[in-house]
Amino acid sequence: MTKLALIAMLTFAPIVAFADHTPSSSEEAEIASEAYAMVNHEMHAAMSAESTGDVDADFIIGMRAHHTGAVKMAEVLLAHGTDPATRTLAQTIIDAQTGEIDWMTKWLVSHGYE
Repeated sequence: MTKLALIAMLTFAPIVAFADHTPSSSEEAEIASEAYAMVNHEMHAAMSAESTGDVDADFIIGMRAHHTGAVKMAEVLLAHGTDPATRTLAQTIIDAQTGEIDWMTKWLVSHGYE
């Protein structure tokens, strides 16, 4: 088991424990877990960007990274998940947060941070 897979297992095990269905296969569950771990790693790296000294910009930079991670996690769920309720939630997250990411990107551009 890779380090990222172990991190994913420890991070997502509580969520999986309450699921009312089983993944389509253990191989697919492992693929999804590794994808979640990669997304989580990318998101946390982006969220730990050096401070700009501007509280508003730092908030937007961190939240954009957080929302981008949420969208990517939702995409992993849509690719591998089977529960209709979690699939609906994932699509809702994608729909809502994609627009928010666009808004934050425009804000960063208009304020000279990109």
